[in-house]
Amino acid sequence: SLTTEAGEKAATEFLCCASPVSAIFTAGGYPALGVMRTAQRLGLKIPDELSLIARTAYSISELAVPPLTICGLPQRSWIREAASLLIQRIRSGNETHSPRSHVVPIGGVMIRGTTRRVHNRSHNQETSQ
Repeated sequence: SLTTEAGEKAATEFLCCASPVSAIFTAGGYPALGVMRTAQRLGLKIPDELSLIARTAYSISELAVPPLTICGLPQRSWIREAASLLIQRIRSGNETHSPRSHVVPIGGVMIRGTTRRVHNRSHNQETSQ
């Protein structure tokens, strides 16, 4: 479910266990807001103690505090490509036996305020000695 409540529930499970996670990837903006709410309730600072990325949350990503890092996948190009492949199959007159196509969409990451670079503490300690 893509609700803030679902994000809160999942974040509670991931963050209140014996080995809490350091990053969470959500399927949308509303679950990400739920994760942010839970992190705040638990006293965790984003991005210092928890990194957060949401998929395709363009409409609310800049409104979140801190601004939400998003991983956007181009849904319009998926739809356009699927329609094009369907039209090709129909025109070929062989809809059921046409060769299948495999399309890999290319997306992008818009890095904002909910992620940061994590430094390996043990590596830093070894190199400083």
